[in-house]
Amino acid sequence: MGRIIRVHIENFKKIEHLDKNIDGESIFLMGDNEVGKSSFIQAVFGLLSNTKFPEKSITKDKESGMIEVEFVANNKRYTATKKFTAKNPKGYFEIKTEDGLSTSSVSFLSSIVGNISFNPFEFVEMSKTANGRRKQVAFLRQLLSDDVNSHIDDIDLKRKQDFESRTDGNKYIRDLESNISEIKLPKTPERYSEKIIVAKELQAYREADRKNKAFNECKKSVDFVSQQKEQLQNEIDDLEDKINAKKSLMKSLSKDETTYLDELQGLKLIDLEPLRKKIERADSHNKNFESIEKHRKLSKKLSNYQKRMQDLTNSIESLMLRKTEIISNSDLPIKNLTFDDESLYLNGMVLDESQVSTSQIIEVGVKLAVALNPNLKIISIPRGESLGSKRLQSIKEFADKHGYQLFIEKVQAGLQELTIQAFES
Repeated sequence: MGRIIRVHIENFKKIEHLDKNIDGESIFLMGDNEVGKSSFIQAVFGLLSNTKFPEKSITKDKESGMIEVEFVANNKRYTATKKFTAKNPKGYFEIKTEDGLSTSSVSFLSSIVGNISFNPFEFVEMSKTANGRRKQVAFLRQLLSDDVNSHIDDIDLKRKQDFESRTDGNKYIRDLESNISEIKLPKTPERYSEKIIVAKELQAYREADRKNKAFNECKKSVDFVSQQKEQLQNEIDDLEDKINAKKSLMKSLSKDETTYLDELQGLKLIDLEPLRKKIERADSHNKNFESIEKHRKLSKKLSNYQKRMQDLTNSIESLMLRKTEIISNSDLPIKNLTFDDESLYLNGMVLDESQVSTSQIIEVGVKLAVALNPNLKIISIPRGESLGSKRLQSIKEFADKHGYQLFIEKVQAGLQELTIQAFES
């Protein structure tokens, strides 16, 4: 079982001197702000994960410093040391084995320690926000092989295309349904199975209308000429000196009158009402015919689109099942854990506290930590005071169950020195 046994720190950030035998216990790092709790975590985890320290890591006004951590991994004891100076903050690294082997190889350290950068409790906190859940998905995908991720990307692309097609299709369906609902159908649609052709009636109507207009114009002319004759006759009686001129005009008008009368004999008024009513009935009939035809075509199109949308829905569901199968058959350390672009799912439920218990989420995080870091099982927990005693105890039980050693930062106002205390159950 991998545990940290002893920590020695000289002049690292807020810590000028610290030498502590931890003996593999889970501990609290207690004290007020700025007493060195975070410095302790950064020193230990930074050394063992080979994190590059910032240039101002050395304690103010000090020339040199060091970090030394004794730990057990794979049933062997090791001592990792980092020495640095103000002029050389990168410093010198060395790791020794219990049988006297010494090396500065960082890859040797990594092969022993494993991945200690993953914090399962930070992983739990991610589940509380949409952005955090997306980060969980991105992290989990890093654990999958390139082939599995490639299959998942292909499935997600096809699912996205199907989803967009289904969205567009459903919108079109809503438009079709709206158009169909706006069509006013007659009470007896069977009466309107064919459209009525009224071209002959329209032509006859136009011809009759033209003749009626000609008759009315001719009648007006006859009436006008008659009026003129009557007026002239009256003038003849009063104007004998102009009688010849008036008679000449009278002859001309008589000739015109004869022409118009002859023309009038060949004309007669035609009753337009029957034709008009027939055309109106045909228009009404044809409107009903067109409504029925439009309703039939749109209904057929609606049915086709509804089938296509169902096919897309079936495709999306099939792709999701395929994706779940691929993830289930991958080498993830947790069964029944799957994901989409937005969230992780445990047994089909979103991995957040509204659907999955906190203890289950913690267990997922711990199992991932176990898979990532099977050798040196250490976990840091910042802001431990915000978790509450019950949750801390639950975390401790999980850690003990999986053989983990906890380093819990806990702010305690008024405590001006860093205090390290074993976490007793």
